Formats: sequence, C-alpha cells, structure tokens
Amino acid sequence: MSDTSILARILLFCRALPLSISQTRQRLIKQFLQIPLVVLSMLVFIWCINLFTSKLPFSFPASVMSMLIIFFLLLLSSATLGRARTNIPLQYLEPASDFLLKWISMFFCPSFVLLPVEESSVSIGSIELVKIVLLFFVSFFLFIVLAWAIVTLLTFISPFKSREKADQDADDGIGLGDPIPDSPPPEPTSGEAYELSTFRAQEEHSMSLGSFPSPNPGRTETPVPPSPALSRTPTLPRPAAAAIRKHHGVPSRSTPDLGADEAALESPLSGSRKGSMYDLRQDRWEGTPRTLSRSQSQATLVPSTPNSHPNVNPNAPKPSFSHNILPSVPPTAEQQLAARLSPWLPTLFYSLMFLLGLPLFYLTPHTTPGPSLPLFLSLNVLSFLFSVLLVPARIRRFLHPILTCSLLTALGIWALGAVRGWTIQQSLGAYSTGSRYLVLFDPTRRGKVAPPGAGDVLYSMLDASIVSLAIPMYRYRGELKCHAFEMFSTTIPLAVLSLFIYPLVGRALKLAPSRGLAFAARSVTTPMAIPLEASLHGDPGLTVIFCILTGVLGALAGPSLLRLLRVKPEDYITIGIVLGCTASAISTAALLGENPRAAAISSLAFVLYGVACVGLTAVPQVVQVMQTLAGM
Repeated sequence: MSDTSILARILLFCRALPLSISQTRQRLIKQFLQIPLVVLSMLVFIWCINLFTSKLPFSFPASVMSMLIIFFLLLLSSATLGRARTNIPLQYLEPASDFLLKWISMFFCPSFVLLPVEESSVSIGSIELVKIVLLFFVSFFLFIVLAWAIVTLLTFISPFKSREKADQDADDGIGLGDPIPDSPPPEPTSGEAYELSTFRAQEEHSMSLGSFPSPNPGRTETPVPPSPALSRTPTLPRPAAAAIRKHHGVPSRSTPDLGADEAALESPLSGSRKGSMYDLRQDRWEGTPRTLSRSQSQATLVPSTPNSHPNVNPNAPKPSFSHNILPSVPPTAEQQLAARLSPWLPTLFYSLMFLLGLPLFYLTPHTTPGPSLPLFLSLNVLSFLFSVLLVPARIRRFLHPILTCSLLTALGIWALGAVRGWTIQQSLGAYSTGSRYLVLFDPTRRGKVAPPGAGDVLYSMLDASIVSLAIPMYRYRGELKCHAFEMFSTTIPLAVLSLFIYPLVGRALKLAPSRGLAFAARSVTTPMAIPLEASLHGDPGLTVIFCILTGVLGALAGPSLLRLLRVKPEDYITIGIVLGCTASAISTAALLGENPRAAAISSLAFVLYGVACVGLTAVPQVVQVMQTLAGM
C-alpha cells in the first residue's frame, strides 16, 4: 500500500469522524450527559436512604431499600396521579435504567478482579477444598430442583388461580395480545437492500453503550416512513405492531421519541435463542416469537389503545417501492464510513481514554498511586466488550463473560503495574481504593479519603443497577400482582432452609464453621450477602466468591436445568422465582433480554429472598442457632 493511499484513508477518516458525531449527537448527548446525571441522582438518593438504614438495629443494603421505595412510589403515583403524570419521571429514569441493566454484568467484575486480595485471607486445605467444591455444585442443583418443586406445587394449589387471568386482563398493559402471523417477514426489495444490509452490519456492533445505530445510515437521524415492503402484511393492533417494528429495527410510524434506548433491555446480557446468552450477532429478522404479551410489547411511556384491526382490502393493489420513494443519491465514501463509525464511537472513546491514560499512569512519581482511574476503567470496559462481542458463542456457553472480562482485566492490571514495578497487591489497591460513593458523599470524611479507583466506580454503578430494577418491576407489575402468592410462599421457605441446612451440612462434612456459614449466603445478592455474613461472623472472602460463582452458574446452567425439568419458556413465573431465589442478580441480568417478564419476577424474588435472609439473621436467637449448627 502506497503512502498516498494511506494518507488518503487517514484524511477520509478525519472527515468521516466529525460527520458521524454530528449525525449521532442526540444519542451521544443522552448517553454522555443525560444518563450520567440521572445515575448520579440515583447514587445521591441511595446515600440519603443509607443515612436512614445505618440507624437501624440490623444491616440492610441501602440500594435494595431504594429499589423498593422507587417501585412502591411508582405504584402509588400510578394509582393516585394517573399514568400521564407518572410518565414524567419515567422519561428520565427509563433510559438510565436500561443502560445500567445492559451493563450490569460488567459491574460484577470487580468482585472477581479483587479475588487475589480476598484470597490472601483465605487458607483452605486440599481435602477441605474438594469438599467445598462438591458441596457447592451438588447443593446448587438440588436447590434448583427443590425450588422448582415448591413453585410447581404452589402454582397447582394456588387459591388465586381462578382470578389470575381476570387480574391480568384488568391490569392496564397486562395480558396476551393477538398472535403474530406465522409467516416470516417479507423479503426486502432490491431498492431496500443497501439500507437493510448496512443497518444489519451496524446492528451487529451496536452494543456500545446499549444503543442500536440509526436505521438510516449516512443521513441525519430524522424519522423515515416505513417502506412498503414492510407494510404488506395486515396492520397489527397497537402496541403489538409497534413492538414488531421495534423487534425488526424498523422505525415506528407515529410513536413519539420516548427518550429511551431503542433496544430497551436488549443488552449485551441478552440471550440468543440458540443457547448462548450473549450472542449479540443474531439476526433480528429471525426468532420472532409466535405470541406476544401486551405487557411485553408495550413501552411504559406509550399509552395503550383499544385493539381494533383496520379493514384490509385483499384486492387492493400493492404499492410500488419506486412510486413511493424518490431515487436517492448513492452515499459518498465519507458518508459510508461515517455510518460504519457511528456504532463504534463509544468504543473509540474508551480506546482513546486508554491511550491517554498510559502517560498519566506512568509519568507520575513511583511513590504515589498515580491517576489509574482512566487507564484501569477503560481497560475494564474494553475487556468486557471483547468478552461479549469477540469471544465465540460456543465458548461463551461455558465461559461466562464476567469470568472472561475479570480474567483479562486482572491480567492487564498486573501487567501494567509490573511495568511500573508494582506487585499485584499494589496494582489492585490502585484499582479499588475503597472510596466509593457512600464515602465520597460523606461530609465528615471530605478531604480524608483517597481518590476513587476504577473498581470503586463500577461498585457504585452496581448499586445504581440494583435500584434500576424497580423499572422492569413496574413494567410487569401485573404479573407480580397475580403471582404474589407463589413468590412469597416460595422465597420464605427457601430462605429458612438455606440458612439452617447449609451450616448443618457443613458441620457434617467437617468444614470450618465460618465456611459452613458462608454457604448460607451463597444465593443472596452480593450487596445483601456481605452485611448478612457480618451478622453471622462467617468468612467474608469466601462469601463473595460463593455469591458471584453461584450467580454465574445459574446464568449458564440454570435455564438448561429447567428445560430438563420440562419447564416451558413461557412459564415465566417458575423461571423467574427459581433463578431469582437460587442465583440472584446475575441470573436476573441474563434474563433481561431473553425473557423480561421472568426477569421482573426474578428481580422481586431475589429481593424477597434476600430480605427474608437478612431479616432472619437480624434476630440474635436465629444467629445463635445457626452458629451452633455450624459448630462455632
């Protein structure tokens, strides 16, 4: 390649990059300004709630309390003020919630990255390690089977079965919509081939910051009327028609800009229908569901309209593509490159942050920690993008992206620190200094804390992600109302069994009492498991390991095990309760893209399970019994 050709490509890139930024400026403003401000507001709200929860006689995570408060405030507002006024705060909460839930798996990575620090306080013999591994896997599968059996039994004997369907139909936005025709979508005409092929190419890489590219590449982001090729089938009632257009990436005809990501809750965490939970490269034209729940298809901010099919004249002539759309000028090379760069802009941003972070990290004196935040944060984000987008699907079925991202991040931090002459402990100490938002917002400690590290930022975002689960719970409030009996009747017995059986089994296997007590919190989400284990005086390092590995195992093996138990994919209540009670927030994140109704059930299930465990361990007599059973 000649020097002239290289120079021409560089100049083309320099011209296309500003054009790409200009075309997507509204999306970038939302992603880099609106969403961060809303997330910051969430963290301030959690800090205010923490001022109250810290005064309680028992430990309770402020993030979970904040999630419950926001959920009940939305319910109260909808019941008293109506949906129109409730939609006002949702216009700002929904985009931030969707962003946080799309990236929630990455926010769990610091717990794994910091394992060498946690592991330094854990000393386990080889025989005891084998016992722990066996108990971990065997008890997990038995716990899932037990949860499935309880849910199945309670669903069968539920005294509210006769009212469930009526309640679903009565609740606004809840109930089954009309079936979607079995025929596949019509093939695009030759006049649409360029736009659709370019849109699919962009969509494959549009995971960056959770947005899909504009379906009209090379042009400004203005509404485009739907093509006749996509309008040949009879018009479906709203909101089903809007949902199908959204599923296929086609712009809506009349839906206003809701200020939310087009791919709401279809994240890097979402699953493919072929078994890989992280296949972002699936074709959006495939895998159309046969039936669609109205609650699943309706955006929270879009009011429902009565179902009515317009009269369709089968003898009416089909419109011609060439008669309706004027011939367009072929895009220039600059426009084509701008369209390709659009979905990669956030990735380019983090790559630039990484490159700028290198001199900042190495040019500071060796006696100071150095400004490691830009370097380590960009490394963590780029590792997660690699784990989700570039690792083959067959590997992701067995190697969860949390594990891949954590391993790459830990190796990268070790290598970058080693060049500077740091040990792994010093490097991880700069990765997480302990200065999280609750510490930074505390006025009594102002000026007395170290600058936050990348791990502290992600830990803080995890708390905001827990709060954002209130939004999908509100979206599927009808299902939560209908199946409250099954959820409460399952989570409480499972919590009691987990707290008392694990210490007893651990003592029978001659495990150390602190490690037997660590098993009791394995199915509780990490923000709740840490204060729970502090009440029990268990092993905190092992507790974090158990919680994360249990969530990852539930996300990988949970759906397959439920299929072996003949649980149908549409049985969202069983899937949600079982995975929520056994694998907490990580499995809930895996459900968000593939089965959002099950994810809503799972959100409330793991909260109820955690609340039951924390509430029981707040009673001193219960703690004494558990410690006695563990042999302490």
